[in-house]
Amino acid sequence: MRNTDIADMEIISDVILRAHKEQKHILILAGDKDYLYLIRQFTLGTDIEFMLAVNDVADVRLLNAQCRVLRWNVVVHGGAPFA
Repeated sequence: MRNTDIADMEIISDVILRAHKEQKHILILAGDKDYLYLIRQFTLGTDIEFMLAVNDVADVRLLNAQCRVLRWNVVVHGGAPFA
């Protein structure tokens, strides 16, 4: 694992664990799929369920499910993920 992957993993784990405290299902809105591998690695073996929505487009099946929305593209630029 590269050093940048380890740093990203720490951010991912912190943000996802904070979201998971409030809601089991997490909808991750991201501009691209760069972090999908790291997110999948982090969530292996947990009960965390998530879906990646590219370019802020969510799967319509989630409209009826309660979930915590995580705006990953904002996290990457140092913003608040849930604002």
